[in-house]
Amino acid sequence: MVPEHPRRDLATALEEVLALPDRLSGRAALEEELGKLRRGNLNVVVVGSFKRGKSTLLNALIGRPLLPMGVVPVTALITLIRSGEPEDAHVHFADGTIRHIAMDQIADFVSETANPENRLGVERVDLRLPNLMRDARVVLADTPGSGSVFKHNTETLKAWFGNIDAALFVVSTDPPIGEEDSRLLSEVAETAGEVLVVLNKIDRLRPDEIEESISYTGRAVEAILGRKLPLVACSAREALEAGPEGTGLDRIAEWLQELAGGRGEQVLQRAVARRAARLLAHEIALVEMESAGALRSVADLEEALHQLEEVRSELALRVREVKAAFDAGCHDLETAFDERARVELPVLIDKIRGSIRKTADDLSADSSGMIRFQREIEAERDDAVREALEPFQREQEEKLIGGFATVTERSLSRVNELVDEAFARAARLLGVRLDRFDVRESFSMESRLEYRVGLPKVNLDYIVEGLFLLLPARLGRPMVTRRHLRMIPEALNRQVGLIRADLHERLNESGFSFKGELARRIDTAIDQLERAVRRGVELAALDQEKASVRLAELSRRRDTLEGALSACKAAGSGDDHGIVGEAAP
Repeated sequence: MVPEHPRRDLATALEEVLALPDRLSGRAALEEELGKLRRGNLNVVVVGSFKRGKSTLLNALIGRPLLPMGVVPVTALITLIRSGEPEDAHVHFADGTIRHIAMDQIADFVSETANPENRLGVERVDLRLPNLMRDARVVLADTPGSGSVFKHNTETLKAWFGNIDAALFVVSTDPPIGEEDSRLLSEVAETAGEVLVVLNKIDRLRPDEIEESISYTGRAVEAILGRKLPLVACSAREALEAGPEGTGLDRIAEWLQELAGGRGEQVLQRAVARRAARLLAHEIALVEMESAGALRSVADLEEALHQLEEVRSELALRVREVKAAFDAGCHDLETAFDERARVELPVLIDKIRGSIRKTADDLSADSSGMIRFQREIEAERDDAVREALEPFQREQEEKLIGGFATVTERSLSRVNELVDEAFARAARLLGVRLDRFDVRESFSMESRLEYRVGLPKVNLDYIVEGLFLLLPARLGRPMVTRRHLRMIPEALNRQVGLIRADLHERLNESGFSFKGELARRIDTAIDQLERAVRRGVELAALDQEKASVRLAELSRRRDTLEGALSACKAAGSGDDHGIVGEAAP
């Protein structure tokens, strides 16, 4: 199934590494990659920022609206789709239980609206559909959008990022590819075996604008990655409603069928090889450091350990600086929210007041009594507040989510630089060259600010004196209307205050989790370096004969690791297959 490389077959190379007698820091991850290679399942993951139309695209490929769609981000959990018979759907719960469900119940488990904060404890939903693919080992996966990832599902999504063998990377014409898309694309393209970029929502553009959008997206992708990727422009909505002809969906279906037809084996091998290569490079670096210890005196190595502790302390101080910058960035986000609310609130108040006045005018010719008038005005007031605030809330959440992603990425980049610096300093202490290895680790954000569906609840009712209701309509109606108009600013301010408090709470919660991960990242790196140096101390303390035996073992270990790394680099090379050719208008 996997083609042989002249030096070493990829699976055999990984098996030899896992057979090494000493412990491997990345053993579990390498075992997982080898298992994926043996099973042969190809995970084609639909991935992208929120509100790009990922679920709509999958529904169009399936041919019917099985997955929940909406104007707000609704997908909260992983949904896996594979070809097979009979047609069925199963919910996998976190406690290990599995439940069969009807197809029309899928949204009850995977959408945030029906299953808020995953209160049902769902791990994923598996769908089996007849005649979907030529090969049942090709699995389609729907995921929550980046930037709207719910904190309770972060671990599940993070695990799936390590399972992306091929990706349908979905961007849209409105908004065009942006900073969050860039970060996500870089992360996906680094280890996925193949990526097809899908420019969705072209039905919103004029024909001349479509060509311009395709060109812009292609240039943006090349600028982000330094290489071109195949790109298809499509309208998933039109394909779902009227069929795939002329929508670009047929090009995507062709790409998927080629993967199912045999080329998927090469893509899977490439993805496994790219992920395994980073793990192996890290192991080689640690072996190099341990081996270098044999050439140093115990006193020198003890001094190196002492300096590593100083590095840990120094980096801890610098991480605090990163955290302070992170906190300042989050504070700026809240300040920007306050400024937007200050500017937009008077506009919303005028809009709501206008709706109340119109309703009052429309009811002026009605001969009904004051109680009905009061109820009608209250209903209009509540509807007007909701209609005014829901778009405001969505817009503010999108801005805050995007801003949070930018702040976390900036902090993440700085901490990764500090980790690289720690490895470089340790290498200099031991006289080891690491420039021929890629020892970076891909550290994804442990927490992204979630998107919450629905407005926070607030009681908009207030007392209308009974005397008003006893007055004649010609006197009471204007008085009731004026009182409602006067109370709108207070009610709206309370509602916006609750929205702000809700966003503030989630921003702090996500920020606290993220800052904890930054500190953990530094500690883990230093711990690994110290273990390598301590092994060097033990090696330096051995007599010459035992030291020679250990050095020979390390040399064989290094040869095995480097042979496997060479096999991974060979298997992981190659560009994304351009079966689509030019982007389809």
